[in-house]
Amino acid sequence: VTTSATHPATAAKFGSAALTEEAGELSNEMSTPAANAEGKTPAANAEGKDAKEKKGPELRQAEWTDFSVGVAIYIRGRRAEVLRLDHPLVYWVYEGEKAEKHRSFGFDKELFKVEVIKADELKTSGLLEQPLCRKIHNLVDDELDCVGVTAKHSVEIKDCKDAHISILGEVYGINLINCTGVTLLFSSLVASCDLNNCTGCKVFCQTECCLFDIQECTNCTISIAEKLLSTVLFSTINGSGMSIAAYDKITAETVEIIKDGEELDTIVTYEIPTSASTTGEVELRTKWNGKNFETKTVETKDISPDYDKEYDPL
Repeated sequence: VTTSATHPATAAKFGSAALTEEAGELSNEMSTPAANAEGKTPAANAEGKDAKEKKGPELRQAEWTDFSVGVAIYIRGRRAEVLRLDHPLVYWVYEGEKAEKHRSFGFDKELFKVEVIKADELKTSGLLEQPLCRKIHNLVDDELDCVGVTAKHSVEIKDCKDAHISILGEVYGINLINCTGVTLLFSSLVASCDLNNCTGCKVFCQTECCLFDIQECTNCTISIAEKLLSTVLFSTINGSGMSIAAYDKITAETVEIIKDGEELDTIVTYEIPTSASTTGEVELRTKWNGKNFETKTVETKDISPDYDKEYDPL
């Protein structure tokens, strides 16, 4: 509101010219469109817009299959790049830094996030697509040859009992869940073979697998060919009665002979120590040391892939 009338006493004290100028400034502030219903000034609106523009990408919980060397991940909201993987350890470097960090994905999974990629962005971004999933559920006392799968497929075997399943050809990964007495034969994996809450299962790997991730399992046997001895890793959490058997080679005939209760000569057999604990999860990692298998806890200093470095929690 502007007025030309000025109280004589006030004019005498401050001067009518000063009051007229002040009244004009007040009038301009009140009439500007930035004084909107929310009471925000242009500066506040600009700051709000900048804040929206600076908002980080939409993130989701990471899974192990999301990781590969060079992939962008987020640790506590900070962008980082995966340097290398040695399950369950993930090694990374924060953006703009040089120091390498690592953490156990098994113990601290919730720390790891990845960016949500929308379907329309996936078509044009050139990023690798997520593995397709072939599901084998509730197979009981039957045999199945899983065909038509490729290295783009993962295979989920769930709630099966006393079944014989063969997966020939390379697949991305295999997940055996809540199974009892299942015999599984597979040829080659890109990622890992995971066993969760299984009892009395027998797994045979013919050619290639870098990792067996075993959790909450009892009395299961993993059989591998000799050529895998120096490359494969076994990770167990809350397991008991788990054993490894290495043969010269693994074939379909090998599996049939063992299924029929006959014995074959092994290069080595090894029983993984019990990893169950009343004080919390204890992860055991089992590797071939050149003469036999050896098991250590992941927290042990010398189990770190860089044996000359101390274990860095973060």
